[in-house]
Amino acid sequence: MELRSEMKFDIIILAGQSNAEGHGIRTESEKEIINERVYQLVDKNPIFFCGNEKGETVLNITIPTEMIIDISRDRKTGDNEYRADLTKTFSEEYIKNGNLAKDRNLLIVKAAVGGTGFMLKQWGVGNTLSNRLFEMTDYALSLNKDNRIVAFLWHQGEHDVVESPEMQFAERYEFYFNHFFTQMKAVRARYADFKFPIIAGEFVNDWADKHKEPCDAVEKATRDVCLKIGDAAVVSSDGLLSNDQNIKNGDDIHFSVNSVYELGKRYYAQFVNLLEERRNK
Repeated sequence: MELRSEMKFDIIILAGQSNAEGHGIRTESEKEIINERVYQLVDKNPIFFCGNEKGETVLNITIPTEMIIDISRDRKTGDNEYRADLTKTFSEEYIKNGNLAKDRNLLIVKAAVGGTGFMLKQWGVGNTLSNRLFEMTDYALSLNKDNRIVAFLWHQGEHDVVESPEMQFAERYEFYFNHFFTQMKAVRARYADFKFPIIAGEFVNDWADKHKEPCDAVEKATRDVCLKIGDAAVVSSDGLLSNDQNIKNGDDIHFSVNSVYELGKRYYAQFVNLLEERRNK
């Protein structure tokens, strides 16, 4: 798509790992949610995991990245398979409820990468994915002086639940709290000109029930960070199904497509609550 210099964007940052990236499986026969006012900023270069000379699995990523802006679409992952993310319904609610001015469009900065976390130093201040997030967001802001960040949506932690299984609850909690807090503090500092809510989400219950103690540690750390930084909240995943519960494919860690859509609505509801709390202060 050709960008016009006069286009103004409300920017939503979508970051984290696979449930932010979007893994709700949709078939070609199921209707895709598309809105001509909702754009996405994505990385042109492929990101993948590969082995290094030490036999370790590492993230292969090009920095600085090349960025593409187009109408926001589901990712195609098979001949008849697409993957939806939570911004589909978040954006739908944002527009429907009058948050988007008539002379503006939405731009989703899609900075999430599946299978990533803090423990292997992919996310976190000074690390590759946080640096890439800043680069992508800076680019989005540079497109027009009137562009503004309106929300930061985060879903991550599964990787930091399963890494280092010997960790006890308190140690895992402290690790995640410190790294997530430091990253969010850096995000707020870098974009201090914009007052935007930060919203995170709980894990898929189907998977979390099988990894209860480490999941509880990471989810508690996430909630406590949101309390500490303020203007932030965590979305409940109660009642939301995994892909496995929906289509019996063995994927119990990712939200099903309808659950992804519901999750986006819950993120938006928290967005509204946080704006209301801000107005009442």
